[in-house]
Amino acid sequence: MYRVIILLLMIISFPQEKQALPDLVGKWKVESLNMAQGASKTNQKEKAIIYNQFVKYFSNATFEFKADYHCFTSVKMPEMPLITYWKYNATKNQVELKTAKNDDSLIMAFEIIEKNGDVFFAMSDAPLVMKMRRLSN
Repeated sequence: MYRVIILLLMIISFPQEKQALPDLVGKWKVESLNMAQGASKTNQKEKAIIYNQFVKYFSNATFEFKADYHCFTSVKMPEMPLITYWKYNATKNQVELKTAKNDDSLIMAFEIIEKNGDVFFAMSDAPLVMKMRRLSN
């Protein structure tokens, strides 16, 4: 019994490692687009169609993340509102864009990946990785 209590106290006393909110506030521009590695299951013709559609929507697009959790985008998707709300989901390590601040209306989500000094937004529901460049803070 004492072992169980000691074990529980040890678990409670060691805080869980919490992921920090990424330094996202500012204006970001899509520099380049690539298909994610998970897209290898798709045949070449389908990859080309998907990629061309993403290029149409995301080429040179900007994302402006405000400290008040508003997000302004220039993504050219028909269902993409110009003004959205963003939220960082630490559990999934994703940034989620929604139509309302406290709403479950998820428009898109992406993981932020930093590699060799570059920043990438990897879409969670599509085989797309966007190389990003920060324009301003």
